Amino acid sequence: MFDYHGVVFTRVNVSFRERAAKKYGISEKLYNETFYSKSSLGRKFRNGKLTKKQFIIVLGKKLGFTKKLTKKLAEDMKKQPVPNKKVFSLVKKLNKKYPVYMFSGNMRDRAIYTNKKYHFRKLFKKCFFSFDMGCNKDSLEFYRKAFNKLPYKPNETVLVDDLTRFTKVAKKFGMKTILFKDARQTERALQKLDVQI
Repeated sequence: MFDYHGVVFTRVNVSFRERAAKKYGISEKLYNETFYSKSSLGRKFRNGKLTKKQFIIVLGKKLGFTKKLTKKLAEDMKKQPVPNKKVFSLVKKLNKKYPVYMFSGNMRDRAIYTNKKYHFRKLFKKCFFSFDMGCNKDSLEFYRKAFNKLPYKPNETVLVDDLTRFTKVAKKFGMKTILFKDARQTERALQKLDVQI
């Protein structure tokens, strides 16, 4: 199981936060409160609790932006990730011997945009997104729902993710985990778990 943002696609939050500060006047504190806190708008949007239209309206009010400016920010956000080419190659190698899945806590718009541009979904047998599951990877509910649709037991699987808050929950659920640093380190870690590449 591979994570989307930070593993299959590069994590660009820091540079985007800096650009958002310059371009839109959003401080890092406000950015994090808006998109990443437990009760944030971004979290509700990623978990499918808000439609895009609702997200734009509420986001605009929170930031004091016009509808046009809010839409521009949302467009910029969805275009940020770029593929990690070495991870794409690793997934292709793994596909020769194993079914590979994606577990993601990302936004529907971003997933649609990046799939149209990079066709990442064809690399995976199935993609499990928080917006379809109604919860994120820091919740045991995410894993329960996913494994109800999978023909495997958690201890027969490996989650590759770049955030410890997700690997901790996956481990608690019974999965093996790899904290992602880069494709080479991940390949070695998989081999240590007797995954043939």
